[in-house]
Amino acid sequence: MTGGSIPSVVVVCGDPGGANAVAPVIRKLVNDKRVSVSPFAYFQAKAIWKNYSFPFQNLPDHTTRETTALLLQDLGADLVFVGTSFNHLEFEKLFISAAKSLKIPSLALLDYWSNYTIRFSKRDADLMFLPDTIAIMDEFTKNEMIRDGFDPGNLVITGQPAFDDLLSLRDSFTGEKKAQIRTGFGCHPGDLLVIFASEPVFAGTPKKPEDPGYTRSGVIRSLISSLDNIQETTGRKIVLVIRPHPRESIEDFRDLPFDDRGTKTRIILSTEGRSREMLPAADLVIGMTTILLMEACYLGCTVASLQPGLSGKDPLPSNRLGCSIPIYHEEDIIPILQTLLLDETKRSKLRTRCMSLIPKIESADRVARQIYTMCGIL
Repeated sequence: MTGGSIPSVVVVCGDPGGANAVAPVIRKLVNDKRVSVSPFAYFQAKAIWKNYSFPFQNLPDHTTRETTALLLQDLGADLVFVGTSFNHLEFEKLFISAAKSLKIPSLALLDYWSNYTIRFSKRDADLMFLPDTIAIMDEFTKNEMIRDGFDPGNLVITGQPAFDDLLSLRDSFTGEKKAQIRTGFGCHPGDLLVIFASEPVFAGTPKKPEDPGYTRSGVIRSLISSLDNIQETTGRKIVLVIRPHPRESIEDFRDLPFDDRGTKTRIILSTEGRSREMLPAADLVIGMTTILLMEACYLGCTVASLQPGLSGKDPLPSNRLGCSIPIYHEEDIIPILQTLLLDETKRSKLRTRCMSLIPKIESADRVARQIYTMCGIL
């Protein structure tokens, strides 16, 4: 920072989880006007940030550590602020490394509760891309990271900024809105609406560094078969809405029976609108380990995590907290789903527990305060 100029903050994101977490912070920084903000996006972050009111630049695929260092110098960066990503480019790590070489402070914002070392390592646990400070979700995260070898002095609890508006969304969701969403999916009175929150499933991701023991296609087919069975035995018609993850394309689902041939359940592949805004209309929200299941819990939904044949540790924190129900075995799918769909006592108990856990802290404000502190403003 020179003379009377305000500090310059360079922001970088690629993967959707980090982009969704960082976006409310950028919006806060822009509105406060206490720092100059230069956001750079690549991969899915570009599409996600288009939904926000702040300008950003696309980061070229040929970005290198050398061009990163030059960019930071040209912008007079006083702080590098990044999300975390796991892809073949991982530009966040380049910016952390370049910032270290230029003696520029760096801050990373964590967005999920698992495999922390991979996010900051070239190999499994070398932590060679460790920023000066990591903003994390909660005390639970802190304890896990300390056990993984992180210095507690580098960790600051801020909450998850992507969750900041969940409380207002939950409280403003009306019966009229619910009816509108259900009608839009072709649900009639008495029908059951199930929303499946999809995600890519393969070894080599932060949440699933090893073979998870199941596949996306296998999970969806087991779900459809189970819903068909429940529909036949209960006489209740079921509509299954599949919501692709930002890292998925329509082509990823082309082998599924969307023409209803051979299935009793009506199946809809839906990409319009924001998933979180339709979740409260569902009788059941189900997925594997996507963060959207955490959001569904905080919105007071009945939530299940379908991971049949799971081979390692379950990364979904809502399962550990008891506000979503994990299903690890094929033979348990039908009885558990039938209970979650039709047993109002069980459903009510889950919803009550979920709503008691919804974050009430203003996470974006806390991250912004951390940025202002690292920039010397506070």
